[in-house]
Amino acid sequence: DFIIAKADTEQVLKSQPDHYAANLLMGRLLTIELKFKSAEKIYEKMIKRFPGQPEAYYRLGILKRLQKKPDAAFDLFSTAVNIEPYHMEAFTGLVSLYMDKKESAAALQKCKDHLELISKSKGAQALVHYHMGNCYLQLDQTDNAESEFKRAIRHMPGYVDAHLKLGTILKKQNRLDEAIAMYSALSEKKPNVAVVQSLLGGLYKAQNRFDLAEAHYLKALEIDQAFVPALNNLAFLFAQQEKELNKALDLASKAKEKAGKSPSIVDTLGYVYYKKKLYDSAIQEFQDAIRLSPDTPVFYYHLGLAYKEKGKAKEAKNAFKKALSLGKGFKGAQEAQKLLDTL
Repeated sequence: DFIIAKADTEQVLKSQPDHYAANLLMGRLLTIELKFKSAEKIYEKMIKRFPGQPEAYYRLGILKRLQKKPDAAFDLFSTAVNIEPYHMEAFTGLVSLYMDKKESAAALQKCKDHLELISKSKGAQALVHYHMGNCYLQLDQTDNAESEFKRAIRHMPGYVDAHLKLGTILKKQNRLDEAIAMYSALSEKKPNVAVVQSLLGGLYKAQNRFDLAEAHYLKALEIDQAFVPALNNLAFLFAQQEKELNKALDLASKAKEKAGKSPSIVDTLGYVYYKKKLYDSAIQEFQDAIRLSPDTPVFYYHLGLAYKEKGKAKEAKNAFKKALSLGKGFKGAQEAQKLLDTL
Protein backbone atom coordinates (compact mmCIF):
# COMPACT_ATOMS: atom_id res chain seq x y z
CA ASP A 1 0.00 0.00 0.00
CA PHE A 2 2.09 2.86 -1.35
CA ILE A 3 -0.24 5.58 -0.03
CA ILE A 4 0.20 4.45 3.57
CA ALA A 5 3.92 3.86 3.06
CA LYS A 6 4.33 7.37 1.71
CA ALA A 7 2.30 8.93 4.54
CA ASP A 8 4.35 7.12 7.19
CA THR A 9 7.61 8.08 5.51
CA GLU A 10 6.53 11.72 5.38
CA GLN A 11 5.90 11.59 9.15
CA VAL A 12 9.45 10.36 9.73
CA LEU A 13 10.90 13.07 7.51
CA LYS A 14 8.96 15.79 9.33
CA SER A 15 10.81 14.99 12.54
CA GLN A 16 14.11 13.89 10.91
CA PRO A 17 14.51 15.63 7.52
CA ASP A 18 17.97 14.14 6.90
CA HIS A 19 17.09 10.57 7.85
CA TYR A 20 19.03 8.62 5.19
CA ALA A 21 16.89 5.49 4.91
CA ALA A 22 13.62 7.45 5.02
CA ASN A 23 14.79 9.76 2.23
CA LEU A 24 15.81 6.81 0.08
CA LEU A 25 12.45 5.18 0.69
CA MET A 26 10.68 8.38 -0.31
CA GLY A 27 12.79 8.48 -3.46
CA ARG A 28 11.72 4.94 -4.32
CA LEU A 29 8.06 5.76 -3.70
CA LEU A 30 8.29 8.83 -5.92
CA THR A 31 9.99 6.75 -8.61
CA ILE A 32 7.10 4.27 -8.48
CA GLU A 33 4.76 7.23 -8.98
CA LEU A 34 6.93 8.28 -11.97
CA LYS A 35 7.78 11.57 -10.26
CA PHE A 36 11.37 11.33 -11.41
CA LYS A 37 12.42 14.94 -10.84
CA SER A 38 11.26 14.89 -7.22
CA ALA A 39 13.00 11.57 -6.61
CA GLU A 40 16.17 12.87 -8.25
CA LYS A 41 16.25 15.88 -5.93
CA ILE A 42 16.02 13.64 -2.88
CA TYR A 43 18.83 11.35 -4.04
CA GLU A 44 21.07 14.31 -4.93
CA LYS A 45 20.38 15.83 -1.52
CA MET A 46 21.41 12.55 0.19
CA ILE A 47 24.56 12.28 -1.93
CA LYS A 48 25.54 15.80 -0.92
CA ARG A 49 24.67 15.18 2.73
CA PHE A 50 26.22 11.68 2.95
CA PRO A 51 28.83 11.42 0.16
CA GLY A 52 30.40 8.30 1.66
CA GLN A 53 27.19 6.22 1.58
CA PRO A 54 26.69 4.12 -1.60
CA GLU A 55 22.94 3.53 -1.63
CA ALA A 56 21.86 6.98 -2.85
CA TYR A 57 24.28 6.73 -5.80
CA TYR A 58 22.83 3.31 -6.63
CA ARG A 59 19.21 4.49 -6.40
CA LEU A 60 19.93 7.55 -8.52
CA GLY A 61 21.65 5.23 -11.02
CA ILE A 62 18.48 3.16 -11.31
CA LEU A 63 16.52 6.35 -11.87
CA LYS A 64 18.91 7.48 -14.61
CA ARG A 65 18.57 4.11 -16.27
CA LEU A 66 14.78 4.44 -16.24
CA GLN A 67 15.26 7.85 -17.86
CA LYS A 68 17.33 6.23 -20.64
CA LYS A 69 20.53 7.92 -19.48
CA PRO A 70 22.96 4.99 -19.37
CA ASP A 71 26.16 7.05 -19.13
CA ALA A 72 24.93 8.85 -16.01
CA ALA A 73 23.76 5.55 -14.56
CA PHE A 74 27.17 4.01 -15.28
CA ASP A 75 28.99 6.76 -13.37
CA LEU A 76 26.64 6.46 -10.40
CA PHE A 77 26.88 2.66 -10.21
CA SER A 78 30.66 2.94 -10.48
CA THR A 79 30.78 5.42 -7.59
CA ALA A 80 28.62 3.17 -5.43
CA VAL A 81 30.87 0.17 -6.13
CA ASN A 82 34.03 2.18 -5.48
CA ILE A 83 32.65 3.22 -2.09
CA GLU A 84 31.44 -0.28 -1.22
CA PRO A 85 32.73 -3.20 -3.34
CA TYR A 86 30.23 -5.52 -1.66
CA HIS A 87 27.28 -3.49 -2.95
CA MET A 88 26.39 -6.24 -5.40
CA GLU A 89 23.21 -4.62 -6.69
CA ALA A 90 25.26 -1.66 -7.93
CA PHE A 91 27.86 -4.01 -9.39
CA THR A 92 25.11 -5.93 -11.18
CA GLY A 93 23.80 -2.65 -12.60
CA LEU A 94 27.28 -1.80 -13.82
CA VAL A 95 27.77 -5.14 -15.55
CA SER A 96 24.31 -5.00 -17.12
CA LEU A 97 25.14 -1.65 -18.70
CA TYR A 98 28.27 -3.15 -20.27
CA MET A 99 26.15 -6.03 -21.56
CA ASP A 100 23.50 -3.68 -22.96
CA LYS A 101 26.23 -2.12 -25.10
CA LYS A 102 27.53 -5.58 -26.11
CA GLU A 103 30.82 -4.78 -24.40
CA SER A 104 31.18 -8.30 -23.03
CA ALA A 105 34.97 -8.28 -22.91
CA ALA A 106 34.99 -5.10 -20.82
CA ALA A 107 32.33 -6.54 -18.52
CA LEU A 108 34.35 -9.72 -18.16
CA GLN A 109 37.48 -7.83 -17.19
CA LYS A 110 35.49 -5.81 -14.69
CA CYS A 111 34.27 -9.04 -13.11
CA LYS A 112 37.78 -10.51 -12.93
CA ASP A 113 39.12 -7.37 -11.28
CA HIS A 114 36.22 -7.28 -8.84
CA LEU A 115 36.77 -10.83 -7.61
CA GLU A 116 39.90 -9.67 -5.79
CA LEU A 117 37.89 -7.09 -3.85
CA ILE A 118 35.20 -9.46 -2.52
CA SER A 119 37.21 -12.45 -1.38
CA LYS A 120 35.48 -12.57 2.02
CA SER A 121 32.02 -13.37 0.67
CA LYS A 122 31.20 -16.60 -1.18
CA GLY A 123 27.79 -15.19 -2.09
CA ALA A 124 29.32 -12.12 -3.70
CA GLN A 125 31.85 -14.26 -5.54
CA ALA A 126 29.04 -16.52 -6.77
CA LEU A 127 27.25 -13.53 -8.25
CA VAL A 128 30.39 -12.34 -10.06
CA HIS A 129 31.01 -15.80 -11.52
CA TYR A 130 27.38 -15.83 -12.66
CA HIS A 131 27.92 -12.52 -14.46
CA MET A 132 31.11 -13.89 -15.99
CA GLY A 133 29.12 -16.84 -17.32
CA ASN A 134 26.69 -14.44 -18.99
CA CYS A 135 29.60 -12.51 -20.49
CA TYR A 136 31.03 -15.69 -21.99
CA LEU A 137 27.60 -16.59 -23.38
CA GLN A 138 27.44 -13.21 -25.12
CA LEU A 139 30.92 -13.93 -26.49
CA ASP A 140 29.74 -17.37 -27.74
CA GLN A 141 32.24 -19.11 -25.46
CA THR A 142 29.90 -21.78 -24.11
CA ASP A 143 32.54 -23.94 -22.44
CA ASN A 144 33.86 -21.00 -20.44
CA ALA A 145 30.30 -19.96 -19.58
CA GLU A 146 29.58 -23.46 -18.27
CA SER A 147 32.70 -23.34 -16.10
CA GLU A 148 31.68 -20.00 -14.59
CA PHE A 149 28.14 -21.12 -13.80
CA LYS A 150 29.58 -24.21 -12.11
CA ARG A 151 31.93 -22.00 -10.08
CA ALA A 152 28.95 -19.88 -9.03
CA ILE A 153 27.15 -23.00 -7.86
CA ARG A 154 30.18 -24.24 -5.94
CA HIS A 155 30.33 -20.94 -4.06
CA MET A 156 26.57 -20.96 -3.45
CA PRO A 157 24.99 -24.42 -3.94
CA GLY A 158 21.43 -23.07 -3.78
CA TYR A 159 21.95 -20.40 -6.45
CA VAL A 160 18.87 -20.97 -8.63
CA ASP A 161 19.72 -18.54 -11.47
CA ALA A 162 23.12 -20.12 -12.01
CA HIS A 163 21.49 -23.56 -12.19
CA LEU A 164 18.98 -22.26 -14.74
CA LYS A 165 21.70 -20.89 -17.02
CA LEU A 166 23.77 -24.05 -16.71
CA GLY A 167 20.66 -26.13 -17.37
CA THR A 168 20.01 -24.18 -20.57
CA ILE A 169 23.50 -25.01 -21.81
CA LEU A 170 23.15 -28.70 -20.95
CA LYS A 171 19.76 -28.94 -22.66
CA LYS A 172 21.00 -27.25 -25.85
CA GLN A 173 23.85 -29.76 -25.95
CA ASN A 174 21.37 -32.62 -25.39
CA ARG A 175 23.06 -33.54 -22.11
CA LEU A 176 19.67 -34.26 -20.60
CA ASP A 177 20.79 -36.75 -17.96
CA GLU A 178 23.31 -34.23 -16.60
CA ALA A 179 20.66 -31.53 -16.51
CA ILE A 180 18.21 -33.83 -14.73
CA ALA A 181 20.84 -34.79 -12.15
CA MET A 182 21.69 -31.13 -11.55
CA TYR A 183 18.08 -29.99 -11.14
CA SER A 184 17.27 -33.00 -8.96
CA ALA A 185 20.11 -32.05 -6.61
CA LEU A 186 18.87 -28.46 -6.58
CA SER A 187 15.35 -29.68 -5.88
CA GLU A 188 16.58 -31.33 -2.69
CA LYS A 189 18.05 -28.02 -1.54
CA LYS A 190 15.15 -25.90 -2.83
CA PRO A 191 12.07 -28.16 -2.73
CA ASN A 192 9.57 -25.31 -3.03
CA VAL A 193 10.79 -23.63 -6.22
CA ALA A 194 8.21 -24.13 -8.95
CA VAL A 195 10.54 -23.34 -11.85
CA VAL A 196 12.91 -26.17 -10.89
CA GLN A 197 10.08 -28.72 -10.88
CA SER A 198 8.76 -27.38 -14.17
CA LEU A 199 12.17 -27.62 -15.81
CA LEU A 200 12.55 -31.18 -14.61
CA GLY A 201 9.19 -31.87 -16.21
CA GLY A 202 10.42 -30.44 -19.48
CA LEU A 203 13.59 -32.52 -19.43
CA TYR A 204 11.69 -35.73 -18.76
CA LYS A 205 9.25 -34.81 -21.53
CA ALA A 206 12.19 -34.40 -23.92
CA GLN A 207 13.14 -37.99 -23.04
CA ASN A 208 9.54 -39.15 -23.63
CA ARG A 209 9.27 -40.10 -19.95
CA PHE A 210 5.80 -38.66 -19.77
CA ASP A 211 4.79 -40.02 -16.36
CA LEU A 212 7.77 -38.33 -14.70
CA ALA A 213 7.19 -35.15 -16.70
CA GLU A 214 3.56 -35.04 -15.56
CA ALA A 215 4.56 -35.65 -11.92
CA HIS A 216 6.98 -32.74 -11.91
CA TYR A 217 4.59 -30.35 -13.65
CA LEU A 218 1.96 -31.26 -11.04
CA LYS A 219 4.47 -30.68 -8.26
CA ALA A 220 5.27 -27.25 -9.70
CA LEU A 221 1.57 -26.43 -9.61
CA GLU A 222 1.31 -27.65 -6.03
CA ILE A 223 3.97 -25.08 -5.16
CA ASP A 224 2.41 -22.33 -7.30
CA GLN A 225 -0.99 -23.05 -8.84
CA ALA A 226 -0.61 -19.99 -11.10
CA PHE A 227 2.83 -20.92 -12.48
CA VAL A 228 2.27 -20.36 -16.19
CA PRO A 229 5.01 -22.60 -17.68
CA ALA A 230 3.71 -25.62 -15.77
CA LEU A 231 0.09 -24.82 -16.66
CA ASN A 232 1.00 -24.52 -20.34
CA ASN A 233 3.36 -27.47 -20.58
CA LEU A 234 1.13 -29.88 -18.68
CA ALA A 235 -1.81 -28.89 -20.90
CA PHE A 236 0.26 -29.58 -24.02
CA LEU A 237 1.51 -32.87 -22.56
CA PHE A 238 -2.04 -34.04 -21.93
CA ALA A 239 -3.08 -32.97 -25.42
CA GLN A 240 -0.17 -34.80 -27.02
CA GLN A 241 -1.23 -37.98 -25.26
CA GLU A 242 -4.94 -37.30 -25.87
CA LYS A 243 -5.68 -37.79 -22.18
CA GLU A 244 -7.60 -35.71 -19.66
CA LEU A 245 -8.50 -33.22 -22.38
CA ASN A 246 -11.02 -31.39 -20.19
CA LYS A 247 -8.30 -30.85 -17.60
CA ALA A 248 -5.91 -29.83 -20.38
CA LEU A 249 -8.44 -27.23 -21.54
CA ASP A 250 -8.75 -25.86 -18.02
CA LEU A 251 -4.96 -25.63 -17.64
CA ALA A 252 -4.43 -24.02 -21.05
CA SER A 253 -7.24 -21.53 -20.44
CA LYS A 254 -5.71 -20.49 -17.12
CA ALA A 255 -2.31 -20.09 -18.77
CA LYS A 256 -3.78 -17.88 -21.49
CA GLU A 257 -5.69 -15.84 -18.90
CA LYS A 258 -2.41 -15.04 -17.18
CA ALA A 259 -0.13 -14.70 -20.21
CA GLY A 260 -2.36 -14.30 -23.24
CA LYS A 261 0.22 -12.35 -25.24
CA SER A 262 2.58 -15.31 -25.32
CA PRO A 263 2.15 -16.96 -28.74
CA SER A 264 3.23 -20.40 -27.52
CA ILE A 265 0.57 -20.31 -24.82
CA VAL A 266 -2.10 -19.28 -27.33
CA ASP A 267 -0.90 -22.12 -29.57
CA THR A 268 -1.23 -24.62 -26.72
CA LEU A 269 -4.85 -23.64 -26.17
CA GLY A 270 -5.46 -24.07 -29.89
CA TYR A 271 -3.81 -27.50 -29.81
CA VAL A 272 -6.07 -28.60 -26.95
CA TYR A 273 -9.13 -27.43 -28.91
CA TYR A 274 -7.79 -29.35 -31.92
CA LYS A 275 -7.46 -32.55 -29.92
CA LYS A 276 -10.99 -32.02 -28.58
CA LYS A 277 -12.16 -31.74 -32.21
CA LEU A 278 -13.31 -28.15 -31.68
CA TYR A 279 -11.74 -27.08 -34.92
CA ASP A 280 -13.25 -23.59 -35.28
CA SER A 281 -11.93 -22.62 -31.84
CA ALA A 282 -8.59 -24.23 -32.65
CA ILE A 283 -8.27 -22.27 -35.92
CA GLN A 284 -9.01 -19.01 -34.10
CA GLU A 285 -6.30 -19.65 -31.50
CA PHE A 286 -3.73 -20.71 -34.10
CA GLN A 287 -4.44 -17.58 -36.12
CA ASP A 288 -4.00 -15.47 -32.99
CA ALA A 289 -0.67 -17.20 -32.27
CA ILE A 290 0.47 -16.45 -35.82
CA ARG A 291 -0.48 -12.79 -35.44
CA LEU A 292 1.68 -12.65 -32.32
CA SER A 293 4.59 -14.52 -33.93
CA PRO A 294 4.26 -14.67 -37.72
CA ASP A 295 7.59 -16.40 -38.32
CA THR A 296 7.03 -19.51 -36.17
CA PRO A 297 6.52 -22.51 -38.50
CA VAL A 298 4.91 -24.86 -35.98
CA PHE A 299 1.94 -22.48 -35.58
CA TYR A 300 1.19 -22.75 -39.31
CA TYR A 301 1.61 -26.52 -39.09
CA HIS A 302 -0.97 -26.69 -36.30
CA LEU A 303 -3.26 -24.38 -38.28
CA GLY A 304 -2.93 -26.71 -41.26
CA LEU A 305 -3.91 -29.69 -39.12
CA ALA A 306 -7.06 -27.93 -37.97
CA TYR A 307 -7.98 -26.82 -41.49
CA LYS A 308 -7.47 -30.37 -42.77
CA GLU A 309 -9.79 -31.84 -40.16
CA LYS A 310 -12.29 -29.08 -40.90
CA GLY A 311 -12.27 -30.17 -44.54
CA LYS A 312 -10.67 -27.01 -45.86
CA ALA A 313 -8.00 -28.56 -48.05
CA LYS A 314 -6.90 -25.36 -49.79
CA GLU A 315 -6.36 -23.51 -46.50
CA ALA A 316 -4.57 -26.53 -45.02
CA LYS A 317 -2.26 -26.74 -48.05
CA ASN A 318 -1.37 -23.06 -47.78
CA ALA A 319 -0.68 -23.40 -44.06
CA PHE A 320 1.61 -26.41 -44.52
CA LYS A 321 3.47 -24.67 -47.35
CA LYS A 322 4.01 -21.60 -45.20
CA ALA A 323 5.24 -23.71 -42.29
CA LEU A 324 7.80 -25.49 -44.45
CA SER A 325 8.89 -22.27 -46.14
CA LEU A 326 9.85 -20.86 -42.73
CA GLY A 327 12.08 -23.82 -41.90
CA LYS A 328 12.06 -27.59 -41.86
CA GLY A 329 13.60 -28.12 -38.44
CA PHE A 330 10.43 -27.85 -36.40
CA LYS A 331 8.75 -30.80 -34.74
CA GLY A 332 6.15 -32.03 -37.19
CA ALA A 333 7.94 -30.90 -40.34
CA GLN A 334 8.04 -34.40 -41.85
CA GLU A 335 4.36 -34.92 -41.12
CA ALA A 336 3.59 -31.51 -42.64
CA GLN A 337 5.36 -32.56 -45.85
CA LYS A 338 3.52 -35.88 -45.99
CA LEU A 339 0.15 -34.19 -45.51
CA LEU A 340 1.01 -31.56 -48.09
CA ASP A 341 1.81 -34.28 -50.62
CA THR A 342 -1.62 -35.85 -50.10
CA LEU A 343 -3.59 -32.63 -50.54
